[in-house]
Amino acid sequence: MKNLTKLGVLAVDFLILDQISKYLAKEFLDNPVQVFGEFFKFEYVENRGIAFSIPMPYLVIIISNIFLIGLIIYLAKEELDLSEKKAVIPMALLVAGGLGNLIDRLFHGFVVDFISIWKYPFFNLADAYIIAAVLLLILFYGKIKRVKNTKT
Repeated sequence: MKNLTKLGVLAVDFLILDQISKYLAKEFLDNPVQVFGEFFKFEYVENRGIAFSIPMPYLVIIISNIFLIGLIIYLAKEELDLSEKKAVIPMALLVAGGLGNLIDRLFHGFVVDFISIWKYPFFNLADAYIIAAVLLLILFYGKIKRVKNTKT
């Protein structure tokens, strides 16, 4: 229970950071800001599709987001040892990333993206959270998977 509380607090912290960054992008990125020329820049973009801006009906996106967030939480409780910090941090990132983009869709009808690296599609902190979480889960899965009791 203690680590679930930590997971929740971390997820909320990450979510707040994501929402503040999107607000700042919307308010202040009237023009692109190039950090390393075209290689790395900040530019406000409205993403009405799913990953890589692939178009999909709005209602399908919302229902899919809600379903996936619920599934992720359920699988984490069932499959991961949440007493391990190595499990709590990526799960908090994953939940915050999913909720951050869902909040955008519900309140704006699109996701605010503002980071561009080279030829990679525009993304935001929530997207970065999700990618980092998946990488961490893959990296530490052997150490954080729940050991299930098997009767012989």
